[in-house]
Amino acid sequence: MPDENIDHDQPEIIEAQIFIGSPPPSIRPLRPGETPAQLAAELGLARCPDCHEFKGTLIREGAEVKLLCICDGIPCRRCKTNLIRRPISDHFNESDGRIWHFPYFAGLLPCTSCREKSDR
Repeated sequence: MPDENIDHDQPEIIEAQIFIGSPPPSIRPLRPGETPAQLAAELGLARCPDCHEFKGTLIREGAEVKLLCICDGIPCRRCKTNLIRRPISDHFNESDGRIWHFPYFAGLLPCTSCREKSDR
């Protein structure tokens, strides 16, 4: 017997997190009034003098996790000039105070500049 509470005209939205390999390490959420930069400093991360992103090494769950900045990236496959994040790496995102993983297949994507050119 069909469920009468389901609206079959609306698509079902399913959220999923997919990780290839290990997910990025968890860190505590930002405290009220705390900035991501304050959290990064507490974690022992330092600003890169060139790109100003945070980078460093964390010990989480007994494992060493290296957080890279964009300077540690690889050249864009399209323009060979701009850098993209190094595949299979983690980085601290200052806009949300979280650690993000950059999977291997994301290395196939062009840099932001090349993506913007192809969108025109």
